[in-house]
Amino acid sequence: MEFNREFFLDEERDGFLVPGMMKKAWASSVRNYEKLLNICRKHDIKIFASWGTLIAAIRHGGFIPWDDDLDLMIFREDLEKLKGAQPPRCRRRKRSCRCRCG
Repeated sequence: MEFNREFFLDEERDGFLVPGMMKKAWASSVRNYEKLLNICRKHDIKIFASWGTLIAAIRHGGFIPWDDDLDLMIFREDLEKLKGAQPPRCRRRKRSCRCRCG
């Protein structure tokens, strides 16, 4: 998802000031969610919004102005599939990567 420059300006929503830094956190959450969603689709894993994220989608048409996270749920059997979908950890960098240090 692309965000235009105006998205990151401070604004008032539902009587609350939403600073640009909060919007940067939202954008980061959305980008990470898109990555997770692509992995889930590739491996036929069901993932869905819950708690505050679901309320925000319905009540605010997006994020709750004072909330800075995404609440997602996954079924237990799909969690095991998701664990299996993780790339191997890099020996050199001690994190997931695409190198062939293997």
